[in-house]
Amino acid sequence: MHALAQGSRGLDVKNAQTALNYHLPDVKPPLIADGIFGPKTLARVTLFQQRFNLSNKPIGVIGPQTHRALFSFVQCSHHLLYVNQPVAAGASRASFALVGDGPAPGSLLPPLPRLQLPYPTPFRTLPPVSPPRLVIDPNLLRFLHTTKFELEAGGESSLQSRPGASDPQLEVNLFTDLKATIWSKPISENVELSAGGGFVVEKRLKPVGDFETSVYIFAKAEVKNILKFGPIDLAKLEAEAQIEGKIGKEEPPDMTATVGIGPEVELFKGALTFGPGAYAGIKKDAGGFNLFGKVKLSGTFHF
Repeated sequence: MHALAQGSRGLDVKNAQTALNYHLPDVKPPLIADGIFGPKTLARVTLFQQRFNLSNKPIGVIGPQTHRALFSFVQCSHHLLYVNQPVAAGASRASFALVGDGPAPGSLLPPLPRLQLPYPTPFRTLPPVSPPRLVIDPNLLRFLHTTKFELEAGGESSLQSRPGASDPQLEVNLFTDLKATIWSKPISENVELSAGGGFVVEKRLKPVGDFETSVYIFAKAEVKNILKFGPIDLAKLEAEAQIEGKIGKEEPPDMTATVGIGPEVELFKGALTFGPGAYAGIKKDAGGFNLFGKVKLSGTFHF
């Protein structure tokens, strides 16, 4: 090839300008590949020679050494495509063919410049990754440790009367109640205060056979173990206040205050208790105030 210097023109200059833009992407603005070797191209050639430590003389001239650096290939078994130069002047058709390792007939398209990448270092194995571990928040553990759960199931009959009503109404229910006591405080050996929430499912047998589900919060005071003989507590007394909301019904919450007393039998070191109870209370619901008395037979599993 012949050397390219300031003042040169033609396709070789245009190819060199394209290669310079590829090798110096950080230099802005890029050269306009117009095929004219002007002052801007001269400055870009000089910068390229300085960066790649080329000893071409004189500086700013694209000689054989600089040309090889601009238009070198990654070794491979085949190059891409070449275009045959027109055989006759004025011909506009060009044909394409694969090029092998040897020199291709005709003139090649400007070769892709070589990527200036560092030599790859030996592959380093990654440290072993330990499988993820489930870590539970200590505050959650502390909360679960102090929370007492009770599952109660049984049946109850209540006689309810609204102030001013002539006849009381009898209700018979089967129920399942899951209660969580999140706070409790012993006042003395026999008295304990507690608070929490719960979820109850009721099957009404009389007067209307349907299911009701509700959630509630409660505050309760219990007096127990005063008349206890072995596993039997003859007079367990409790007073409880509840705010209860029906699930699936757009009604204001019910508010209930209840006092109950009854014997209780403990089994399996207190894990299971059962017994009857008699209760009296007042309830405020959507229809107003309601006085009631009821008896209940239930069993409770404590966990």
